[in-house]
Amino acid sequence: MSQLAFQHSFASGELAPALYARTDLAKYHVSAALLKNFFVDYRGGASSRPGTKYILQARDSSNPVRLIRFAASSTVQYVLEFGELYMRPLYNGSPILETAVALTAATSANPAVFTKAGHGYVNGDWVYASSFAGGTWGTQMNGKYFIVTGVAGNDFSLTDLFGASINSTGFGTWSAGSFQRLYTIASPYSAADLATLKFAQNVNFMEFTHPSYVPYILTLIAADNWTILPISVGTTQVAPTGVTL
Repeated sequence: MSQLAFQHSFASGELAPALYARTDLAKYHVSAALLKNFFVDYRGGASSRPGTKYILQARDSSNPVRLIRFAASSTVQYVLEFGELYMRPLYNGSPILETAVALTAATSANPAVFTKAGHGYVNGDWVYASSFAGGTWGTQMNGKYFIVTGVAGNDFSLTDLFGASINSTGFGTWSAGSFQRLYTIASPYSAADLATLKFAQNVNFMEFTHPSYVPYILTLIAADNWTILPISVGTTQVAPTGVTL
């Protein structure tokens, strides 16, 4: 017959199977045989691990991706998505977006063609759609992410995140719409090296080291302004001139 047992602490964490019968050990009574998806507090309590939430598909799912936490303050927390030669920050459950670009035209065609003078997009950029109106453009586009393709001067087309072209032939007459590019910067790190990347953060700086690379420093200037540059080793003092003896 089983007996009810009260356990007030899990301070010793999990027991190895070889210790399952060692009731003579003091730590036996503050341990557990299995603690799956639980965190043990240093005061002895155990709390369940928070769940995860789907935010967005990785920019390059064909290569390994590493997520690194960046705590700018006690209330501002970023997640840095490092992939094949790129990094993009995410904040508060969504990627960082650049300033909106308002379109001047959009065609009802397959694929749809969007127009904006000086849009600055290149093939492969990810964009977020908003403010679309006219026909069913709003329900088809607003709040979704797309990949820029077919850039030609002031015109460009889009695909969804799985590579399918956007067919707008049934969307009706377009009247308004804008895109915001997902803020992304170039990274020196190949996807194959991300697993062995070491880092340490100091407020708005994060230093990276790896045996195959010179040390780099990542700097947070603003939510949509990050830099990653090699660390300069040695003095930066300019040699004096005009000195005589």
